[in-house]
Amino acid sequence: MEYEAREISPRFIDSARNVAPVKSLARFKGPTLIIHPGKDEAVPFFHAQDFYQAAGSRVKELVVIPGADHVFTSVTWEREVIERSVEWFRRHL
Repeated sequence: MEYEAREISPRFIDSARNVAPVKSLARFKGPTLIIHPGKDEAVPFFHAQDFYQAAGSRVKELVVIPGADHVFTSVTWEREVIERSVEWFRRHL
């Protein structure tokens, strides 16, 4: 089946119905970085907050990129995501 210009199988759809990301994140104990765009119209901010609250790690951070849209369609936003991620990796991994 086609979904948003990608081919996916019925098996994938069936398996996706059983995914519980918040519960899964609670079991993960490694350092956790969540980056959310400040003006995301596809995924509400409360999702990032829920993930942050559920994270099972004592080392966790929630970063909001002000003004950014869902896919960070600006060189400035993309650069900030990359820089924040690299900085996080160097500190925690």
